[in-house]
Amino acid sequence: YNHNMIAANGDLIKNKPEVVYAFMAAEAEAVAFIKEKANREEVIKIAMEELEMNRADAEKSFDFVLPALPDKGKMNVEGVKWAIDTVKETGALNKELSVEKVVDERFYAK
Repeated sequence: YNHNMIAANGDLIKNKPEVVYAFMAAEAEAVAFIKEKANREEVIKIAMEELEMNRADAEKSFDFVLPALPDKGKMNVEGVKWAIDTVKETGALNKELSVEKVVDERFYAK
């Protein structure tokens, strides 16, 4: 399942879907930037500054997360299903929850 998830609900989605589209387009652009090999050094530097990490930890974290970042900000739906099933197996989820209930792919960047 992806390391980063975005969740939202409420009136903003219903009344101003253009805001959600714009956010998702920006997310897709950011992921493309991060995945571009030529930007590695800048991404490491940002992680060090924003997350207050040393270089070794920033590089290790970057290398760990990079393969899991989805193209165009799309989530790994199978990963979400796995996460739901795993939480169910632990007994922490007491009600039925389907992937369809928590995944809405309408707002992906085109």
